[in-house]
Amino acid sequence: MGLIRTALRKPISILVLVAALFFFGINAVRTIKIDIFPDIDLPVIYLSHPYGGLTPDQMEAYFGKNYVNLMLYVSGVKSIETKNITGLTLMKLTFYEGTNMAQAAAEVTAFSNRAQAIFPPGTNPPFIIRFDASTLPVGQLIISSPKRSNNELLDLGNTYVRAGFTSIPGLVAPAPFGGNSRTIVIKADPALLRSHNMTPDQLVAALRVNNQTTPAGNVRIGDKNYFTPTNTTIKDVKDFGNIPLYTGSVQNLYVKDVATVEDGADITAGYVLINGKRSVYLPITKSAAASTWEVVQNLKKAIPRFQSLLPEDVKLTYEFDQSVYVINAVKSLLSEGAIGAILTGLMVLLFLGDARGALIVILTIPTCVISGVLFLSLFHQTINIMTLSGLSLAIGILVDESTVTIENIHQHLDMGKPKALAIWDACKEIAFSKLLILLCILAVFAPAFTMGGIPGSLFLPLALAIGFSMITSYMMAQTLVPVLANWLMKEHNNKKHAKKGKKGINQDDTIFIESGIDPATEGDTWYQREVVEEQAKADKHKKVKGFDKFRERFIRFIQRMMPFRAPIVLVYIVGAMALAVYFLGTIGRDVLPKSNAGQFQVRISDADGTRIEKTERDVLKALDILNSIVGKENISITSSMVGMHGSTFSTNPIYLFMAGTQDAVIQVALKEDYKVDMDELKDKFRARMKQEMPGIQMSFEPIELTDKILSQGSPTPIEVKLMGKNKKQNEEYAYKVIDKLKQIPYLRDVKLGSAIHAPAISIDIDRVRVAQLGTNMNDVSRSLVAATSSSRFTEKNIWLDQKIQLAYNVQVEVPENEMTSMDDIREIPINPNSARPVLGDVATIKADTIYGENDNLGVIPVLSVTANLYKKDLGTASHDVDKAIASIGQLPRGLTIATKGLTEVLNETLSSLQTGLLVAVIVIYLMLTANFQSFKVSLVVLCTVPAVLVGSLGLLLLTGSTLNLQSYMGMIMSVGVSISNSVLLVTNAEELRMKNGDALLAAREAASLRLRPILMTSVAMVVGMIPMASGFGEAGDQAAPLGRAVIGGLVASTFAALLILPLVFAWVQKKTSTQSPSLDPEDKESVLFGALIIAGTLNSCSSKEKKEKAAEEQKLEAAPPATEVFTLQKGKLSSSLQTPGELIAFQQVDIYAKVTSFVQKLHVDVGSEVTTGQLLATMEAPEITSQLAGAQSRLKAQEAIYIASKSNYDRLYETSQTPGTVAQNDLDQAMAKKNADLAQFEAAKSAYKEVADTKSYLEIRAPFTGVVSARNVNTGAYVGPAGKGSEFPLFTLQEQKHLRLVISVPEAYTDYLNNKSSVTFSVRAIPGQQFTAKVARLSGALDSKLRSERVEMDVENNNKKLLPGMVAEVNIPFPANDSAFIVPKTAIVNSTEKMAVIKVVNGKAQWVAVKKGREADGKVEVFGELFPGDEIVTAANEEIRDGAAVNVKQAQQLK
Repeated sequence: MGLIRTALRKPISILVLVAALFFFGINAVRTIKIDIFPDIDLPVIYLSHPYGGLTPDQMEAYFGKNYVNLMLYVSGVKSIETKNITGLTLMKLTFYEGTNMAQAAAEVTAFSNRAQAIFPPGTNPPFIIRFDASTLPVGQLIISSPKRSNNELLDLGNTYVRAGFTSIPGLVAPAPFGGNSRTIVIKADPALLRSHNMTPDQLVAALRVNNQTTPAGNVRIGDKNYFTPTNTTIKDVKDFGNIPLYTGSVQNLYVKDVATVEDGADITAGYVLINGKRSVYLPITKSAAASTWEVVQNLKKAIPRFQSLLPEDVKLTYEFDQSVYVINAVKSLLSEGAIGAILTGLMVLLFLGDARGALIVILTIPTCVISGVLFLSLFHQTINIMTLSGLSLAIGILVDESTVTIENIHQHLDMGKPKALAIWDACKEIAFSKLLILLCILAVFAPAFTMGGIPGSLFLPLALAIGFSMITSYMMAQTLVPVLANWLMKEHNNKKHAKKGKKGINQDDTIFIESGIDPATEGDTWYQREVVEEQAKADKHKKVKGFDKFRERFIRFIQRMMPFRAPIVLVYIVGAMALAVYFLGTIGRDVLPKSNAGQFQVRISDADGTRIEKTERDVLKALDILNSIVGKENISITSSMVGMHGSTFSTNPIYLFMAGTQDAVIQVALKEDYKVDMDELKDKFRARMKQEMPGIQMSFEPIELTDKILSQGSPTPIEVKLMGKNKKQNEEYAYKVIDKLKQIPYLRDVKLGSAIHAPAISIDIDRVRVAQLGTNMNDVSRSLVAATSSSRFTEKNIWLDQKIQLAYNVQVEVPENEMTSMDDIREIPINPNSARPVLGDVATIKADTIYGENDNLGVIPVLSVTANLYKKDLGTASHDVDKAIASIGQLPRGLTIATKGLTEVLNETLSSLQTGLLVAVIVIYLMLTANFQSFKVSLVVLCTVPAVLVGSLGLLLLTGSTLNLQSYMGMIMSVGVSISNSVLLVTNAEELRMKNGDALLAAREAASLRLRPILMTSVAMVVGMIPMASGFGEAGDQAAPLGRAVIGGLVASTFAALLILPLVFAWVQKKTSTQSPSLDPEDKESVLFGALIIAGTLNSCSSKEKKEKAAEEQKLEAAPPATEVFTLQKGKLSSSLQTPGELIAFQQVDIYAKVTSFVQKLHVDVGSEVTTGQLLATMEAPEITSQLAGAQSRLKAQEAIYIASKSNYDRLYETSQTPGTVAQNDLDQAMAKKNADLAQFEAAKSAYKEVADTKSYLEIRAPFTGVVSARNVNTGAYVGPAGKGSEFPLFTLQEQKHLRLVISVPEAYTDYLNNKSSVTFSVRAIPGQQFTAKVARLSGALDSKLRSERVEMDVENNNKKLLPGMVAEVNIPFPANDSAFIVPKTAIVNSTEKMAVIKVVNGKAQWVAVKKGREADGKVEVFGELFPGDEIVTAANEEIRDGAAVNVKQAQQLK
């Protein structure tokens, strides 16, 4: 009331405030950003990583899964989806709401940089793009020319057009679609290469050394500092042909001799067709903070400037303009607002017959709408389809506050009051009711602030638009309306009053006297109404107006229903709820209303791996079919993307995903004057395509931004995802799902979402063969890449265009038309300067298939099945699809099938809205309960809600609309308005009941009093919604369900409020007391008077009990908890050691050749069992035989010489017996010669024996009985003790029937083993069988590195089941020798100070330091100052402190 009083006292100030709102509001209308959607802050980041030439399988293994493992470290990640296609990994990271996306983007960047270390060489960092609604294109800037190729157009667009986008604020655009980057291409001729014994990689090497990017240095000569640029980079394209291929000779071979050089483009991956002709377009996107409308308008203004930079034959046009959608919606809002305002004014005029009052109501509408725009701008909102829907909806209810105020002023004027007083009383009387009504309407939109995800992003701007407009409307009703009413409205008392009354009586008093109202009753307007009504009844001659007659008939009708109020109310409640439930189960469900926009997008797919040339022909034929259906004159433009995006433009798949050369996407815009049912047109197109192109699969995809944003990347409304580790199993069940979905009659375009049978030519290279033929895998792979792809991916080379100062790639490739068969692949040369080998010599080449696309959720493979709808709502379709999936039966373990895509958004949206509506009703109920101080009265107010549901759902069903975001908004608004009408009536009824104590009379009087304002506000709002509900104008079919839901809900709730609500109030409140519910003991009206004294008495009585209970609890808390102990005893602890061991042969020897020789014959082979001395091999050495013969001849010669000298000596000796016959000197010389010849003879014998012994080494014999485990030579092999032929032994001989088991025993266990110990062991090759062995040899020393003792055991292996080299798991038992104290492991405390057990002595804890011995079965030996019978704590911990009191639980003996 203070607001009203201030307005009446300072009316000029109010006008100034309204003028200020108009001024700043109009400025806000001029400057506010216009966008298609509100700021939908999708928590999504895309990561795009190209690596040319890799298959989808390689991209998944090398990049996709490695990225997933690293991205799991990023904070807030909700899901990670990857698509792996040829040469590209595209990753979508979705985050939880509320995640700081700036931090998330920084973390993604950091971890992606870290990942580069694990990727293949030459990897560049990925593109990382923050994705939101603004990322989607809002149009296409098309570049076309009648004579230029698409590659030329792409280079022009990228160089001159896209580079100029920086001059347009907020404009962002990815790389052009439809061409490939300009490249200097060196096309090698395979036949010429073979004729010169060259490989493609030799061209790459020559290019590398002859075209280099080097920095220019400086030379300082005199006073000048000279730059020294060199021509290390080739200047003219034609000069690439003059690159020499060899060095060191005047006569040479050049690139032009074996290849051609072209200023062309990278290998063609895809085309763009505009109206069937190859062109290029740039998708136009904007930054998140920019206005779509402004960006597009500025771009259109800049097109002539861009055009001037291009050749005359190149044209720029802007097509598929999405900004027109929102600006036309603004125009529709203006027209709907004007129509709604006029119709609302007519309704006021009809009910009140007051043109001035109608004018006041109409004037408030633009004020409130403009103020709403002003506040939207202040809160950083934009004009978009949701705020426009909110403002359109607000127009119908803005008049509510003003209409109720004008109507109540008329009631007080009808009572005969002076105008100023009537206005004051009328405004004051309903001030609180209007505030309550405002709060009720705002409350229904309060859940918008708690809703998350896309529904919250869409609902909040709409709620703000309505809220700001409604608050302004309330303020206008409280301030501007009473001011304008004072100035414009007339008094209803038509008698002429004197300017001055009788002496002492002014004009207003005179009016009071004539009205029969005592001025002293001014504070009680209800009493005044009773007086006026009694006067009216007494005046038999007073003419009853038309509406008064209607009111009397209405009251009589209510009076007749009063006796039957209980059954009527019950029938209403039960019937309305039943109908609402039935309608909810019947009505269709969609995220947004279906629009019949004159454009569509369709993806056509040929067989997996189809060449783009064939796909292009298919697209042209499909366009011809479309022209024959629609008529070429009715098509505004078609834009087709055929094949894949170029490897240079790895971000383009984010905007339009193309999985392979077999795919094409066609976008079609029909002319505005061509009207057609899009569902029918699409079905005709499907039928013709199936008839004329049966091998083509097609699927219609969303083209409008609303559908693209809401689908969150799903290509169709229905998308079923199969997730499982087994790809083959996923494929099997995907076809089962397809079969099931095809049985649903209204599903269309049911297909697998990715190519899984892409044709491939498998090249299996034999590395051993490669090495044998004198080449290597590097040469093979580089030649293969250059021949089948290009050197772009293996050798970076740059050429600088001197004219425009731009750098371009240079690559070597074999022309595509020269590599057309498997034979061509087999003939690829791989060894430089050699005709052979070719690829076919070292590789097996065969046809194969691979996955053309690998999709993953996390690291789990995913397959998608997609389907479109034909004249069916998404909710019903999702339910039927779920049933079809369930009918497949039990799924294998690890396989999950789920319906994704738009279905998830639908469920999330409707669930949020249903929760929001329920929360709104609860909030309103609690608010009304607080106001009325009665739960029953609040329930009475809410009894119109079922009628709203029935009315809204019923009209939606009648008009063929679905339950969607827009219609839900209408229902929620209808609930708010219906509750406001109920509040208006019930508030008056409760006030009357509190005065007269009669609920029936109060209900009847309140219905009579509020009949006209309820009808006025409801009819005015219904009439205001008619333009919206009609669905005319731009995007009218999108907003129509909102208007229809409001109209249906309001019509039904108005009848319920006027007919049912009085009955409900009379029934519920009939026996309700008028006693105040106050609990204040000092309140005289309170029924609890004196409760304070009673409460004090009860409090004093219970204080003693509380004290006693507290003392008892304190006592319990002071007692220590019970601790379990056991009695300590000595025992024996047997344990064992599990350790690995190695089985080795008892004897093993490598047998080498003693002498240099050739292998003449091998007598044994691998696996042969031999005995000691058995001949293994016979060697051949001719030089040894010659040496033996020479030694033998020398021996015989020396023998003859010795015999002769001995005979001579013997004769001389015999003769010397006769004295004087032989001189002694001669005898001595003969003896000396004999001895010398004997020595020579003995030397000859030794030499002969040596050679003979060496010859025996030509027979290789076994040194012991065993098995030949290795043979490394063949017959004829050259062997010897050193040099070539001595690297490997001839044979390896092992004794296998007797093995050694070798183990290393740790130092702590060495004392438990001796030479008689037995152990058991097992080997993995023979599971379930235990073997035994005995310790035979102990080393007696510890290994310095391992600190362990080597122990050997003998193992008998007569059956040879055990093989040398096997690893054994050895179990060594350690029986206890002496008894020791045994405690459980839990009894030992291992603190930072010492290891101890806790002994309990006289109820106190005593820590005893111990040392551990052996452990086994959870028990351990301890050594310390312990004695048998000690009580030890079973579960010791550091909380049981030394000396602390211990409450022994129950002593038990440790077993």
